Amino acid sequence: MEKWNHKSNEWLMVVSSSSYIIYLFHTTFEGFAKAVVHKIPFFADGHDVLFIINAFVVVGCGVVCPIILHRYVLNKTHFTKVLFGLK
Repeated sequence: MEKWNHKSNEWLMVVSSSSYIIYLFHTTFEGFAKAVVHKIPFFADGHDVLFIINAFVVVGCGVVCPIILHRYVLNKTHFTKVLFGLK
């Protein structure tokens, strides 16, 4: 049986500790990423492969950007922790 430890599941701990912030900000970052991607003429062709790449970029931004916001901005001051219900 495989042993579970903190090192092997570090990415899961990061996502779980940021889940509330992901919930709050995912639509904002996904909308921004979608607007930026649609401005690139390369993605305007409508091919299936480009759609899949576009979807991964948009959903990835919806998850990764709130994690970055949580770890490096919102956790820095007591005010932002209280404002966003992190404390």
